[in-house]
Amino acid sequence: MQNRIDRQRRIVPELGGGSPHDTFCCKTVGDPKIAGDLLKHYSCEPAIAKYVNLKVLDPQETRKLTKELKKLFLDIAFIAPFQDNSKKSKFLFIFEHKSRPSRFVPIQGGTYAFLTLYRELVSDKQPAPNKKYVPSIPIMVLIYCGDEDIDGVIRFQDIYPKGEIPDDLKRFVPQFEMLVINFRKFDYGNLPGDPETQSVVESMKRAFDGTFTKNLGHIVGRLTQQGLDTRISELITDIVRYCAWVEGLTEKQVETTITTVIKGERGRQMARTVLKGVIKTGYESGLSRGQIIGEARGESKGETVKAQEIARNLKKMGFKTPDIVKATGLPIKVVNKLD
Repeated sequence: MQNRIDRQRRIVPELGGGSPHDTFCCKTVGDPKIAGDLLKHYSCEPAIAKYVNLKVLDPQETRKLTKELKKLFLDIAFIAPFQDNSKKSKFLFIFEHKSRPSRFVPIQGGTYAFLTLYRELVSDKQPAPNKKYVPSIPIMVLIYCGDEDIDGVIRFQDIYPKGEIPDDLKRFVPQFEMLVINFRKFDYGNLPGDPETQSVVESMKRAFDGTFTKNLGHIVGRLTQQGLDTRISELITDIVRYCAWVEGLTEKQVETTITTVIKGERGRQMARTVLKGVIKTGYESGLSRGQIIGEARGESKGETVKAQEIARNLKKMGFKTPDIVKATGLPIKVVNKLD
């Protein structure tokens, strides 16, 4: 009887800190193959594939950042060489994910970029002083899945109110533009890339549309068309757990979805793998369905921590409370209480 009741409770995966939404993004976009596919097919910038060797994306260790700075980053970065082997420098891609516009995303990406360049400069691995040092070329990548217009918050100078910087001084103020991968610009029936990338993009889009569960079987089916190796099994596991968290599925619903697509013992084994490690339920953790879906739409604790950290920095820089509230989306009471 107790087992039957447990199987009817909503699933909330144990993910070791941070929101399951951020965790899913880190695990999938952090895969060099998927990241390269996103840059090639979803950035809408042909120059990326023209100049960058996307087949050689080298994941970078971002955990060397301080505890305070790590709160600001999604924790995904890659180094990639030029297509032209005669070039000395390489590209540094820094990924950040947002589900709503934030004027201060360029600060997040820029901070990591310049810290990395400085670390390169002082590294023991750098060439002798008589050799010319060529730093990496940083490109900040914003993965966006929200409904609001993002075009006005992708350049560094956008962090300032319009007209704040005198026109004849703008040339002295840093200016760079983020490379935006906006999933909302792509229709479900026309997603580019290989099946793995298509499935990741569709999963993140449907998490916000509220159509995840009814299409989960289709997503899993697409991934199994070419066989079921370890890599695909792990991706299916991540996607199904993500769906279970977003839409509050029961263990029975997860099992039924998987065994309908993957027949026989293989399907049952996959279901057991997906459910393994799910040690909390929506009922036990006190999360309502609305809270679960709300977190998937960007209102997660991780997003709040990032917003609060940015708000603190803005207060130190002298920004007024109304501007900070508008920029971060935090309630005015929360901003006023921040140190």
